Amino acid sequence: MTSPVKFTAADPSVIKLFVASRVSAHSTLRACYEHHKFPDICEGPASTLVENATVLRHWERLTTNPAVGQITPEILRGFRKRLMTESIKIGTKKTKRSPATVNKILRTLAAMITPLWPADRHNPGGLGLVPFCQIPKPLPRQRTLAFIYSRKQMTALYEAADACVLSGQCRIRSLYNPLLWRTAMVLALNTGPRTWDLCGLKWSDFRWNEFRYGAVYYQSRKTCKFQATPLNRCARAHLDRVRALRIDSDRVFPDFNKGKAFYAAWHRICAKAGVTADFEDFRKTCSTLHDEVERDTGAWLCGHPVRGTNDSYYQNFTRRILKAIYSLKQPKAYRMATAEFMSDQAM
Repeated sequence: MTSPVKFTAADPSVIKLFVASRVSAHSTLRACYEHHKFPDICEGPASTLVENATVLRHWERLTTNPAVGQITPEILRGFRKRLMTESIKIGTKKTKRSPATVNKILRTLAAMITPLWPADRHNPGGLGLVPFCQIPKPLPRQRTLAFIYSRKQMTALYEAADACVLSGQCRIRSLYNPLLWRTAMVLALNTGPRTWDLCGLKWSDFRWNEFRYGAVYYQSRKTCKFQATPLNRCARAHLDRVRALRIDSDRVFPDFNKGKAFYAAWHRICAKAGVTADFEDFRKTCSTLHDEVERDTGAWLCGHPVRGTNDSYYQNFTRRILKAIYSLKQPKAYRMATAEFMSDQAM
């Protein structure tokens, strides 16, 4: 007697076995997606799977989860309205979704529904399960200038890092170490990762012998792209100081996790510095200031796509990027601390 075949949850064949072999206009959007698109998407980036799963959860929560044959423009407009008016929590603040976020969710939803429309010359593989209905038009985006820190503000934040310590706190936590906060600010400005990519860095992500001062390699949690960024003198000096203290053998920023404690510590630093902004604004500052040194280097540092064929296939950015990274003028507090750390190493 042969033993039964075992499957894991990650095996796409599970979907093929347990989802009905045929879906119809009476099936849910999730059933159609899992049957027709999931096997192909499994071969793509993991971020696409996560994004689609999130949109499906929104759809099932904010609609009556109708059969695909019953999807109408009114249902789609109602879904968009609920996305716009629903309160969501970002950090410690309650807010509404931005027009850009709503538009992104609707684009993902459209990619799920379009293959279910009747076939035509634009959609030759259409399954004809959903009557053709217009997807709501994108919301107008509010075009505002991105906030970036001045060097004076970054100096004030750096000097106010002592405020990270919670008053009356007896428990020793790395989250309340001013040096780690200062090092996080330095890396945020000079390497440009998203906040939680930065806070999740491990010592094994650094290659100390590459380029002049080393380099950091990490994978973006949002896009799953790998990024390799050279370090400059300021970033290397701060990392060497943290490494010498042996705070943690694995993570550079232990206890720097998404949650109330992180945001509360950051808000205390901002209050002492007299600055009102988000930590993520360091990423915008990184992109802007590096572009002022050498064009297009900010986009590269932040892991954004280059613009066109010439940039993709004919441009070599290496010299330009290294020049921008090594030449970027640091805030006064960063420069003074770097000189002190380098002097201590020389003794």
